[in-house]
Amino acid sequence: MISDYIAKLVVRMLHTEIRITADKTIVKRYAGLEENQDPFLTDKGFLQTVWERKPLSIPDIFSEYSMIYYARLDIDSKTSVLAGPVCVMENMGEAEQWMRKAHGIADDVRIPYCDMTAFLNGILLIYYEGTGREISVEELCKYHGISGWNKEKDIEKFQKNIFRRKEEGKLHNPYQHEQRKLKSIQEGRLKELAECQKEVYTGELGKVAENPLRQEKNISIIVIVLASRAAIRGGISAELAFSMADHYIIQIKRMNDLIAIRAATMEYETEFARLVNRQRSATNLYVKKAEEYVYLHLHEPIHVSDIAGALKIHPDYLTKVFQREKGISAHEYIQSEKMREAEKLLSYSDYSVSEIAAFLSFNSQSHFSKCFRQIYGETPAAYRRNIKEERI
Repeated sequence: MISDYIAKLVVRMLHTEIRITADKTIVKRYAGLEENQDPFLTDKGFLQTVWERKPLSIPDIFSEYSMIYYARLDIDSKTSVLAGPVCVMENMGEAEQWMRKAHGIADDVRIPYCDMTAFLNGILLIYYEGTGREISVEELCKYHGISGWNKEKDIEKFQKNIFRRKEEGKLHNPYQHEQRKLKSIQEGRLKELAECQKEVYTGELGKVAENPLRQEKNISIIVIVLASRAAIRGGISAELAFSMADHYIIQIKRMNDLIAIRAATMEYETEFARLVNRQRSATNLYVKKAEEYVYLHLHEPIHVSDIAGALKIHPDYLTKVFQREKGISAHEYIQSEKMREAEKLLSYSDYSVSEIAAFLSFNSQSHFSKCFRQIYGETPAAYRRNIKEERI
């Protein structure tokens, strides 16, 4: 096990957060970072990606933007340590802003500077404390290909890149545009969001991958994360916003068409804003909670009695307040939300109609198609076909 003394000592050495995890759940943090400052807490997708990395019998060192470093140390089958972020360059330039945006952490957070050698030594100290295995910095560098790292060369390359972009006029889109979009989501203003999405600028969104498809996916993931945080600030529960973001990011990762990715990203932004708008317009707390319940259980059979049981109220009362607030019954709301989800899956995924029906817990494809046609006026297959024709 890692002693508190060693963990706190390494925190002082590296000036960053050290987290102890049990069964992939963070159970202790030593640096006292606020939750909105910790990328492993603000970005569940990032944390999931870290857990998906191949387990190593040596500390796993990985980085973002070539200068921001993290470490994952697997102590035993259940216990791991997550360290970072640290910046191994004293001048981060725009990379710090990009990193904050990517993980949805607070704008005023500064990434601590730590010399690469000091960072690796601190990581190896924790690893030795937890496993008893001695590994040299040279071994660690050789394994991860860090031996050829040249701090001065990387700084020079980064600064030249920034200078070249400015000389060529390749500047990023206005920060004010991004802020207007996020504020419209936070306040549930659908019309303003639509106007922001239509605005065209000559700047760039930032280069976050060499491959065009990977670039589009990465930008989309960043946008989804930022939109989810704006929705939370707008009053949506963190669990609901995180679940939506996780689902949307998985859908984006499965796409291979640039136009479809862009269209889906805009739709996902709108969905966050729409949810905020609904919750702000609903005055009854039970209706708000019911809406959250429905979204979180879309892929299961949902009955009005299930929602009422979760809210600890009588089904008849829930039906009454839902009819008064929404103008439709709770059952109709459940069906409409399942169909809205089906519409997105038909538009932006490659799932077959039968797979979507099963995904949304319909007993049969025919029942699913009947419900879809009642709302959209055509069968799921015809709807998907028309969507594809419109994109050609």
